[in-house]
Amino acid sequence: MTIAVLLSSSANSCPSSEFAHQCLLHYPNNEDHQFVFISDKEDVAIKANSIKNIRTFFTLKNKWNKFFLTRVELNRIIKKNNIDILIHCGNILLSHATVRQVVCFNQVGTFEKNQLKQLDLQTEQIWVHNNYDAEILKKQLPEKRISVITFGAPEEIKPLSWTEREAFQKKLTGGDEYFLLHAEKISAQELMIVLKAFSAFKKWNRTSMKLLLYVSVKSKKIAVDLIKNYLYAKELLLIEDDSIEAEIEMLGSAYAVVFPSESEYPTGKMMHALSMEVPLLLPHHPYLESMFEASAGFYKNDIDGLSSKLSLLYKDEVYKNQLIANGASKVAASSWKSVAHTFITAISNAV
Repeated sequence: MTIAVLLSSSANSCPSSEFAHQCLLHYPNNEDHQFVFISDKEDVAIKANSIKNIRTFFTLKNKWNKFFLTRVELNRIIKKNNIDILIHCGNILLSHATVRQVVCFNQVGTFEKNQLKQLDLQTEQIWVHNNYDAEILKKQLPEKRISVITFGAPEEIKPLSWTEREAFQKKLTGGDEYFLLHAEKISAQELMIVLKAFSAFKKWNRTSMKLLLYVSVKSKKIAVDLIKNYLYAKELLLIEDDSIEAEIEMLGSAYAVVFPSESEYPTGKMMHALSMEVPLLLPHHPYLESMFEASAGFYKNDIDGLSSKLSLLYKDEVYKNQLIANGASKVAASSWKSVAHTFITAISNAV
């Protein structure tokens, strides 16, 4: 059986694409199936006997590229490689594929009614990553086969030692602890909430704690504008680094990591935090709560909600240690190898 896996974009920018990519990386040699891995990025190719990599130069980022890919290019690949079933990842719906389809995606709440109808008509199965999405789909599409396959945790990412943490903190902040804010796609309003919450935290707690903002080119411009007259500007650090190694080291040395956006969920990076035994703070949202449950600290997404959670984490060592322990338990039960096995089993059931 030949199975094509289509990524919606780079495996690093779409949770479901990252999910499929990791599953094939951790379960590359499968005797029952031959895989065709289709992506517009060369750096996500997987070297394995059972996997053929096809790079397409047509993406789903604009309507003309999407039109050509879904109506011409994809069907050409399917016919040439004798594809039996197509798995497409991310919030994309392909109505012109000539084979059976399985969809793997997240954030069902972003779908419109016409998209759900198309999903019902065009797909054999639907895979999601948490029970919240599954319950929404079961109500909307009661006859459809829906499976929950959760994200995995990378076995190669381990907590830093105290010596490593202290060395990195000394290099970065002069030895002070810091909260890490993932602000690569943050809006001005979301960043304003974080800055005011950090101000309240500093006011309530006499501490040298810093706030480190991990930014992109776009969000750096937003941050620079907002912190010009910020009272605690000297307690902030803006970091812009594309190095994965630097990002992992920065994450592993943090007192806690905050993902403030209610619309962007870099699930892989959130799992990295749990793997490195760094407390994970997330805004209240059914999607996130269903996925992380007791392994993350959830806060009301306003100034008081975040500042209170930061203070609780700073003052209550028992609470902090419980979050770390819960995260470690989730990681232990979610290795990518076990998730990949579930992924392959689901494929077999779909055939």
